[in-house]
Amino acid sequence: MSEKHRNCYENVRQRSLEYAKAKYKTDEKYRDKILLSSSNKYKRDARYKRNLIQFGKEKYKRNAGYRKELLDKGKTKYRNDQKYRDYLKQCSKKKYDEDDKHRALVRQKGVQKYKTNFFFREAVIEKKTWMSDCDRLEQFALDDFVLHHVSRKQSYVGENEQIRNLHRAKGGGVAAYIKQRSQFVRVQMPIRDIEGLMLKDMDTEITFVIIYKPSVYTTKHFLQRLELLLNILHQTSRNNIILGDFNENLLSTTTSTPIQKFMKEFGYHQLVDFATTENRTLIDHVYSNIPNGIHVHVCPTYYSYHEAIRIDMSSSIDWV
Repeated sequence: MSEKHRNCYENVRQRSLEYAKAKYKTDEKYRDKILLSSSNKYKRDARYKRNLIQFGKEKYKRNAGYRKELLDKGKTKYRNDQKYRDYLKQCSKKKYDEDDKHRALVRQKGVQKYKTNFFFREAVIEKKTWMSDCDRLEQFALDDFVLHHVSRKQSYVGENEQIRNLHRAKGGGVAAYIKQRSQFVRVQMPIRDIEGLMLKDMDTEITFVIIYKPSVYTTKHFLQRLELLLNILHQTSRNNIILGDFNENLLSTTTSTPIQKFMKEFGYHQLVDFATTENRTLIDHVYSNIPNGIHVHVCPTYYSYHEAIRIDMSSSIDWV
């Protein structure tokens, strides 16, 4: 082929590609046809599949916009698609067990997160433990952490029938792992008949209250105890974060959310806006009376019905 013919061919090819791209963006039927054809070819043509995967990897490495778009889509799908989330968890667990390099990378990222994330480094909070008074806490020990725990039996001491039933019930309780040599100290819960644990960070002077509300604990009685707690906190601590499993689904369109409304009346805003369980419910709440500077993020868990929630506190917090 002569030089003239090659240039002519290249010009026609370029114009055809531009036309096809424009049509792909504007013509839905044409786009669906191309996607279906590509999907079928991907399934039956091994060479085409390898080339497409390689092209995607190279584009992911060199194109920051494409990389961000792909990551955002993956996060959104993970939050909204339970089958995809379960599939991803299984793949990740399998890769962790079988791939030494992947396992080392995960551990390395964990160390990096430990060094750079204040809350991850200082405290790991468990909302509901299923530990009893008979359990020896040493069996739950973690290196470099101090375990604080209050059982369900210790929490409920009242005389009415509901409280007595909760006192005898199995499971429940709350716990927190606190980094040794941190500035977190445990504070005595000022009220009883509520499953809770109170901690104070002496550096920031933020009080953390970890709460678990059993589903069988009527909201009416729970709010009565919570009101007493909030009144005491109002007098003793200016900056508070109250978090835990409240068994009130804030994503429900058919049930009311009296706990959230009650907290709002006391000046607390709820920060979690994503599902926190495998059933796509939002029953794990984080309430704060600090105007801004507190951010929450989902942390996928492999062995729990609940997802974990990470709390980040920026250096520009507006204190009350």
